Amino acid sequence: MEDFPSTFLEKFEVVEGLSSRRGTVFKALEKALNRVVAVKFFSPGLFDGEDAMKRFIEEGRLLARMKHTNLVDVYDVEPDPERPWIVMEFVDGFSLKDEIGRMGKIPLRHACSYMMQVAEGLAFIHKEGLVHRNLKPKNIIIDRFGVVKILDFGFALSQGGSAVDGGKGRVLGTPAYMSPEQAMGGTLKNSSDVYSAGVIFFEMLCGTVPFWGDTPKEIMRAHVEEEAPSIREFNPLVPREVRAYVRRMLAKDLDERYDKIEKVTRDIKRFLARDDWEEEVEEARRALEKEGKGTADGGVDDARQARAKVKKRAEKRKEARKRRRKARKRRRFVESVRTLTVGAALLASLVVAAFGIMRMGNWGYIS
Repeated sequence: MEDFPSTFLEKFEVVEGLSSRRGTVFKALEKALNRVVAVKFFSPGLFDGEDAMKRFIEEGRLLARMKHTNLVDVYDVEPDPERPWIVMEFVDGFSLKDEIGRMGKIPLRHACSYMMQVAEGLAFIHKEGLVHRNLKPKNIIIDRFGVVKILDFGFALSQGGSAVDGGKGRVLGTPAYMSPEQAMGGTLKNSSDVYSAGVIFFEMLCGTVPFWGDTPKEIMRAHVEEEAPSIREFNPLVPREVRAYVRRMLAKDLDERYDKIEKVTRDIKRFLARDDWEEEVEEARRALEKEGKGTADGGVDDARQARAKVKKRAEKRKEARKRRRKARKRRRFVESVRTLTVGAALLASLVVAAFGIMRMGNWGYIS
């Protein structure tokens, strides 16, 4: 049984619990307005310190002023010292995570539509001077009319801010969708959200995220050190232009990555405006069927195989790192032995020389 603050119970009546990891989300009825809302309680201690709570209030107020079709409306924030909460629009729909889980791979037209709507919402956030910092399929809701809405702004950060929680020194966000600079605890700009959106675009088209690991640290390391696999390896039906867009969104080098999410929207619109892209996809499908390779355009089993392939790739990287570590240890051992050997030889030479000098003195050569 949840222990709700009395100030919350005065204003809201809980309808049912919803899911969340860094806190708890409830569907509730706001009594004064007879309005159904979603209320997210953040985990105790997440905003420790006066400065952290002040940022929570300031950025919550900013979000409450932001109104856009592709953003979930934020109605209010409550800086309760024990359990701060945020009151949001309740969206009757399903998450993009659920859609990927149901379909395996999202058809190209739908994936492009979803990504353009995500980009529109992000562009609005960025114009207001914020970085989302926790963009992932679970935080993207599709309503019953097909409208995409971004939610969960609990980690939203002013542009140029640090990826690290100043109070506890930890990197905030979800490892599978972090940009390299976020994984390293660096300064975050709009391009960090562009990278996270690229991971989501990759996942929609391939049924799997590009990087995997047994621990959050391994996944974060992969974002920093490894190049994303080719989309063609998982879905040969994706045209070259779209593959290039995703590759640019996932670029490690900020000079090579899209600096503005609006440019992603521009390129996708330009691609969809082509008259022949659907025929190109259909030709690729026929070629695959002729080769006996199926259609590679969806299905839960197909996505499961893609995830298994990414995990296998991660295991190979892990084994390669182990081999490199062992090789480095062997080299250090050999170098240590060589150093000791040289040192011993030098010491022996000095001893022999000293002994010779002593003998020469005994024989009268040295007076």
